[in-house]
Amino acid sequence: PDAAEAALTTLASAPPASLAALTSLRFAFCDVDGADIEAALSGSGRGLRSLALEGTHRVPDAAAARLVARAGPRLEDLSLFWSLAAHDAVLTAGALCPALTRLNLSGCKAVTDAAVGAVSEGCPGLVSLDVTRCQALSDAGLAAAVGGWRGLTELRCYACEAAGDGLLAALGASCPGLAVLDLCGATGVTDGGVAALAAGCPALSDLGLGWVAGVGDGGVVALADRCRGLTRLSLHGNRLVTGAGLLALAGRRAAGGEGGEGGEGG
Repeated sequence: PDAAEAALTTLASAPPASLAALTSLRFAFCDVDGADIEAALSGSGRGLRSLALEGTHRVPDAAAARLVARAGPRLEDLSLFWSLAAHDAVLTAGALCPALTRLNLSGCKAVTDAAVGAVSEGCPGLVSLDVTRCQALSDAGLAAAVGGWRGLTELRCYACEAAGDGLLAALGASCPGLAVLDLCGATGVTDGGVAALAAGCPALSDLGLGWVAGVGDGGVVALADRCRGLTRLSLHGNRLVTGAGLLALAGRRAAGGEGGEGGEGG
């Protein structure tokens, strides 16, 4: 906290011209007040491309929203990781940032479908979204949002229990370049959803399906058939997956790599 306050004092005393070049600002678990940050930046902060208010529980929504809005059209990376004070207002401001490509909302438990939908409409170029433990989001809300991000390559929904087949179908229909997806703990995902995902997202390389109880061999076989670049697959805790699903994955590897030539693999 003392170092953070000292940094804010330095910023507050700096000539405005020197702050005009500021492009990245990060307060990670600093015990500072939103008003202190705003006062330190004064009339600057309009050139920010990266803003992180991670774990800054004393920065209220209104102050965070003003910082985001001030950065405006240049902001590319916004992280609110474990900012328990973050609600929808800050993301409504985020919707004013059309250049935004990366958004981390991990741990922001109060964020709702309405806010994520606003970001989907205002930030069409998003490539990475983390909504880990955002338990107020619904399957329908997530599905509607991803439809606006055709360039999405990374989506982390760890411990978002409501995520289901609707989201996977939307990803398959709208995000062909998706490479990383974490659905650990999603209760609404079934083999049908995984099949829709595999059909539309052949670039998948890292997929987390741990504790997704509705997925069995059917989903795994669909991944083996369609996602040839898959290098990491977590099935931890999935009791419906049997040796048949694993053999499908092994057969895919043998057919496309070591041992495939000459029919010795598998």
